[in-house]
Amino acid sequence: MPELNIDRLRLNAQGKYEYFTQREARIRMKAIEDEWEIFLRYQNLSLEKGDDYFVHDRNLYEVISRVDKREAYYHIFHDGMAVCEYKFIALMCFWLINLKPFMVVKSDINIYNFPNELFAYFLILSTFRKIFEQEHPTEKFKEPSEKQVQDIIYTFKYCDITREGMIFFVETLARSYNIANDEIKRSSSNTE
Repeated sequence: MPELNIDRLRLNAQGKYEYFTQREARIRMKAIEDEWEIFLRYQNLSLEKGDDYFVHDRNLYEVISRVDKREAYYHIFHDGMAVCEYKFIALMCFWLINLKPFMVVKSDINIYNFPNELFAYFLILSTFRKIFEQEHPTEKFKEPSEKQVQDIIYTFKYCDITREGMIFFVETLARSYNIANDEIKRSSSNTE
């Protein structure tokens, strides 16, 4: 997953957002495309870029740009706070689902109808699995049931989810895996 790094925020001396360079954009886009390739291997798919799927570069650029701007927003308007991994992955997935930068043209495969939604789900679960294995090394990570996966993918595809709704979904799911970070634990204790 693309690494969360507050040092990459581009704020000028007045604290205003500055766009990243084309080189930085290419590096970030490549990191997401690398994750896409891992996702395809996880799905046991051997797809060729250009023949079986396309990446809409402008939309992928928009994904990283909007996530970056939201990270800057949190930093500026929340007293220098950086977004946690859960907010980062939720924002990334929200924009992947809405901007749909990955287009599969090979219609006889299982991801044809919802590649971005499945990819978003994969990124969320991959993040959870990594954190779970670090925090609970002797326990086995439990995958959601097939029905739960279908419900999540259906929701990603056909229901309106706000940015904040996606963040809430990811943070709630993290709590269910007992991998809530301190920020999530604080917010949940404030609502009880």
